[in-house]
Parts: sequence; C-alpha cells; structure tokens
Amino acid sequence: NRQVHRAWARSRDMNFSLAGLVGFDLHGKTVAVLGTGAIGSAAARILSGFGCRVVAFDSAPSAELQALGVRYAPLEQCLAEADIVSLYLPLLPSTRNIINDDTLALMKPNAMLINCGRGGLLDTKAALRALKSRRLAS
Repeated sequence: NRQVHRAWARSRDMNFSLAGLVGFDLHGKTVAVLGTGAIGSAAARILSGFGCRVVAFDSAPSAELQALGVRYAPLEQCLAEADIVSLYLPLLPSTRNIINDDTLALMKPNAMLINCGRGGLLDTKAALRALKSRRLAS
C-alpha cells in the first residue's frame, strides 16, 4: 500500500507528485481484530482512537474492550464486515491456516490482511491466489 518502489523511481526522475502514492485514512474503516490478548487488545484500543469501528473475534471476550465500543462477533461475520483484518491469534491446532481459501472468500473485495501473529495462521498459497486475483489489497 505504501508504493515505496514507485515513489523511489519517481524521485529519481525528479517527479515528486503524490498522485497514486497516497494511501487511505483509517478513520471510519471497519477493522477486524482476530485475537484480543495483550497485543490484540492494545491494537484494538489504538484503532478505536483512530476512529475505526472495531469488530473482534476471540474465545474470551474482553469486558474492557467492549466498554470501549469493540463488538465481538463470530469469525465469519468479522471477515465479512471488515475493510482491514488484523491477526493476533496464537498458533494452535484450531487456528492453523485459519485464513485460507474459504475464509478469504468471505472477506470484502480488496480488503487488507495484516498478520501480526504467527505465519502458520495463514495459508500462504491461498493468500497468494487472493492477491493475484485482486481479492486482497496489495
């Protein structure tokens, strides 16, 4: 999303235009926080401060986050509603490849996926297919 290579190439050519390089505002976006342990909770609080609507998935909902306006929902609903999906889950047999072809198909077209957890949470080949088909934002 940062278009770093494109910006570098333009600056080499003395082109400092921002056209096509600017990202998006987080304010007003729906962010799914999957896993609300210590790190996921901190992320949810920060995202709430940016004006994001935070929907979360965890086996143990946090009353503190709910008091801040974070809404807990089933995984499928989180994925379907979110503009951005951020992973903070532990890697367990039940969470291995939790993001796969089936769950990626539930996400909005051009949603952004951020994996702050373990690599095994994500089926890499499925993610590559989603990127190549532009199902996921790059």
